[in-house]
Amino acid sequence: MRQLAWNLALVVVSGFIGMVAWESLALLPMVVALPALWTMARGRWAAFAVAGAYYLAVSRGLITGTATYFDAGIAYGTAIWLLAGVALAACWGIAWTDNLAQRPLRAFLALLATTVPPVGIVGWASPVVAAGALFPGWHWWGLVAVVALMLAMVWRPWLAGVPVVWLLVSPLTATATPLPGWQGHDSQLEYRGGADLAGAFRRQRHWLDALDDAPAGVHVLPESTTGPWTDTSASLWRSLPSGHRVLMGGTVMAGDKTDNVVIDYQNGEGEVVYRQRMPVPLSMWRPWQDGSTRAHWFANPVIEVGGQNVAPLICYEMFLTWPVLQSVAAGADVLVGMANDWWASQTSIPTIQQTHIAAWGALFSLPVVTAINT
Repeated sequence: MRQLAWNLALVVVSGFIGMVAWESLALLPMVVALPALWTMARGRWAAFAVAGAYYLAVSRGLITGTATYFDAGIAYGTAIWLLAGVALAACWGIAWTDNLAQRPLRAFLALLATTVPPVGIVGWASPVVAAGALFPGWHWWGLVAVVALMLAMVWRPWLAGVPVVWLLVSPLTATATPLPGWQGHDSQLEYRGGADLAGAFRRQRHWLDALDDAPAGVHVLPESTTGPWTDTSASLWRSLPSGHRVLMGGTVMAGDKTDNVVIDYQNGEGEVVYRQRMPVPLSMWRPWQDGSTRAHWFANPVIEVGGQNVAPLICYEMFLTWPVLQSVAAGADVLVGMANDWWASQTSIPTIQQTHIAAWGALFSLPVVTAINT
């Protein structure tokens, strides 16, 4: 009975961390306690439950968000939520061992497995993202440091108190590095799916009208701004004021499938400069089905815009670790995130998304420009 109570307490603490830590960069250091809670679990199934509580708490917005996206019932959203959470928790459950000497290596392998594909394609909320909150400006050394800290916690769980101390002494807010001449634009525009051409036309007219009064420079607009990018769309944007350059989301056909893309428009011409590396599994990426959005894994990690190496991150990619690290390794100078979160506007998902990209910007001292439609 005492062991059961102990394990339940660990599950509750893990779930609490998942619920609150991603609400802001200031609270994010709490997530590095996950390996410490994992190592304190008494048994493989308890370790699985501890990890599961964390991942399910973080991704709780999927329950109603997925139901909204598919116009389905809560049962469908719950199934997707459980599938992703169980996949990530299973890595920690499998890695657990009663051999204390092996646990640091096993914890490292669990962190790695939940960060990179194939499991990493659902790798939300990796604890390594806390490097940006704990070690801002440390760049790659910050990643090394946060992993070392977590592995040390596996040996000495009391070190989980380090993030608590950090929370007590750190400022409660973080300021993003500004990027002169760049501006991200958020919106709350109606969205009814990629086939809604009338809606796509209204969105584009909205942005063209808004940019008429905006200063010259690079303007970042949300995912799905153009809908299908066609010759008609391109002609519509020829009214863009001189001196404006726009990065905006759209889609293009690729045989019987589609690509979710970033379009770079300036001087009367638009070019597809980025194709999404990892669309949302099941809702967008269904490789076995016609109409699926293609995944361009590890392709085009940076694009050149106005002399800057830009790391484009479309929606779901902001939640993942490997696309960001690939882009930084390729020499990114700025992180640009665009999303269309219409389906999740009433959930925790947009906040968690923003915390992810803010943490990476802080870690690598990179400016962050975002454009989110909710």
